[in-house]
Amino acid sequence: MKVVTYISFGPIKFGMSEAEVFNSLGKPICTRTNNENELEYHYNGFIVRFDAVSKKVREGTFLPKESGMLQVNDISLDWQGDVLKELCRIDGDPHEFYGYIVLFNLGVCLTGFHDGDDAQKAISAFRKGDWDQFKRDMAAFKF
Repeated sequence: MKVVTYISFGPIKFGMSEAEVFNSLGKPICTRTNNENELEYHYNGFIVRFDAVSKKVREGTFLPKESGMLQVNDISLDWQGDVLKELCRIDGDPHEFYGYIVLFNLGVCLTGFHDGDDAQKAISAFRKGDWDQFKRDMAAFKF
């Protein structure tokens, strides 16, 4: 699947409605509401998350064992090697916040890569502005 920073992931564009996602991807394997009251559509290898207020797509989360090849802009990731280091280097300004590595220039955040927690490994593409309110509380991430 290809992520285009702040625009889309695969055929899904940030800001799409539930109906548009359903029409594009079909029926999800399951749906759930998370602890932030956001609806999630679970598909094979990734999750589409909808904003609790606007009900529009705000994030896509990709899981390494199920999602296969992932591309962020023109960067191909095979989940092998040091994905975190490579993405941090390309982004140029990584930040850490409560277990997440946030890459504002690439529009993605990672979890599970820097702390060796394979069960938590995921890369999420987020819409512009989602992490901005936390940036002043984030520490620069040294890789």
